[in-house]
Amino acid sequence: MKVTIIGAGSAGLAAAIMARTALKAEVRVLERAAEGDAPGLGVALLPFAFNELKMIGLEGFSPYANSFAYIDRATLVFAGFAGGELLQHKRVQDTQYWGVKRATLLSFLQHAAKRAGVRVDYDCAVSEERVRSERASCDLLIGADGAGSIVRATYADEFGPSWHEAKSPYAWLALDGNIEQFIFGYIYVAGKGLIRITAYPHGERESSAIVTYSLGLKRMFEGMHPEKDPDWF
Repeated sequence: MKVTIIGAGSAGLAAAIMARTALKAEVRVLERAAEGDAPGLGVALLPFAFNELKMIGLEGFSPYANSFAYIDRATLVFAGFAGGELLQHKRVQDTQYWGVKRATLLSFLQHAAKRAGVRVDYDCAVSEERVRSERASCDLLIGADGAGSIVRATYADEFGPSWHEAKSPYAWLALDGNIEQFIFGYIYVAGKGLIRITAYPHGERESSAIVTYSLGLKRMFEGMHPEKDPDWF
């Protein structure tokens, strides 16, 4: 069985490893980025994802096994209007999460893929023509190329994708120190929109924060007064 995967992010590499080990398939991954490129900072993993990494052999790679940060279930949430008092509330997550630096996660998956016998071609730009050519020459084609997927675009009739444009600029920031827990913040700027903050640890001494500015949400918050209604968030 021959499997071709477009995209060597965490989804593409994990799929490649499972196809190779479980199906004994001949697996090839095509990735447009250079080997070692890993944009983004930390990611938070659900238990099933962490367990999947263990199945792949995480615990056998000691440099990586200790790179995952336990995220305390106690979560801090704050909300309010810019210039006003911020309300704070503590919640407890039902699910346990682990944080890890994205570059570390991809490095582990790359090592695991190589050990499993997966071929990964980096610096490989894939066009619609190339996608159709690969599909014709393999038994299974997997599109793991994320947003703006060339695979979904090539086979739009089969996938039937739909989307709408949203203007939400964001910044992915590195924080010094381990904040130990999730922090979710919602700050409304009058006449402008909503700023959302999600922060979490991704290492023993490092954390990530994603700050998103959502336009077009002005009407949702007009007339709200969080200081009078503590449960509004």
